[in-house]
Amino acid sequence: MNDNKWLEALKPDDIVIENRTMYSIRYWAMSKVLRLTKTQIIVGNASRERRYRRSDGCEVSSDIWHRTHLLEATEENMKIFREDRIRYEAQQLIRATSFNKLSTASLVTIKECIERDPKAN
Repeated sequence: MNDNKWLEALKPDDIVIENRTMYSIRYWAMSKVLRLTKTQIIVGNASRERRYRRSDGCEVSSDIWHRTHLLEATEENMKIFREDRIRYEAQQLIRATSFNKLSTASLVTIKECIERDPKAN
């Protein structure tokens, strides 16, 4: 659907993507529409719920440092979401890894993977 027409078509149990920007870093989360009011879309998951304006999909009372808005769960957006999730999980695993404890063979494999990818450097 064009522009924000998809917001008007939302109903409870639909899946949306929350696009959060905090300090210039993008975070995406999939959430379910819990309920709708005349002016708001309430989405959430097991741990929390958030309120968004029906008019534009922006979070109610978000500030300039933490912008959040809804994205339609299209195939293209879902692909980006999945790739970002894989990248995030890999980065967390790498940060938590104690490279001093890895074998030389493991370090060589990691080095080769990085050298093979032209975007890595």
